[in-house]
Amino acid sequence: MFGKTPLVIIGMHRSGTTMLTQVLERAGVMMGHDFTAYHESNFFQRCNDAVLHRANATWDEPAVTNEAPADFNTRHLLTEYAGLRSHPTAWWPMLFNKHWGWKDPRNTFTLGSWLKVFPDLHVIHICRNGIDVARSLYERNAMLQPESKWHSEKLNDLTQCFALWEAYVKQALSWKSVLGKRYTMVRYEDLLAMKPDVVELLELFCGRKLKHALDDIVNRERRSLPPLTNIEALHETARNNQTFFRLGYVV
Repeated sequence: MFGKTPLVIIGMHRSGTTMLTQVLERAGVMMGHDFTAYHESNFFQRCNDAVLHRANATWDEPAVTNEAPADFNTRHLLTEYAGLRSHPTAWWPMLFNKHWGWKDPRNTFTLGSWLKVFPDLHVIHICRNGIDVARSLYERNAMLQPESKWHSEKLNDLTQCFALWEAYVKQALSWKSVLGKRYTMVRYEDLLAMKPDVVELLELFCGRKLKHALDDIVNRERRSLPPLTNIEALHETARNNQTFFRLGYVV
């Protein structure tokens, strides 16, 4: 099997997974040549769709999976993800077991399945303030058509958006005890602030210099969320949430 040590990004939707993927790619980590929306490999998206479907789960009603992805095969990995025809040498990082990976927030729940394929994979968990994630989810959901893949009736409620954030974060944190040194976590806010110790830790984990890539990308992420009314219930939920405070966030 090619490349048993990919770098897999996990974490809740709207938490900076796309930004982190772009930083890694700018720094020389291959993250795929078949992107769809949100800088995600179409090949791995499709595999995660199938894995969750077999578990009777969805992105907004997730479940932990451990069954190997039935739709995975090396030929499609090379032709689709690596774009073998248009990028004939793109698979080399996979051959030498370094500097390649993929991003999909749903990896948070399907990681057990991917460990069946890549037992030595490494994981970066990126998390973000649950209040900001809930607001971002809520606003995106309001803009999506009801038939959209990413639209969810439950996310018309800010507190439900926060509950989904917590479900993803708790599951992502649980992988640390499974993976040990092959897991690291970074806060979205710390990347935006480019905290030197956080950047250095991530560079050591990835084996790549990331500072210049961060300089190029994070400025467009540094923006305030627009005012949102009727968020008292969301703030109250956060005030009483242990996961929120465990991660160092305050209302």
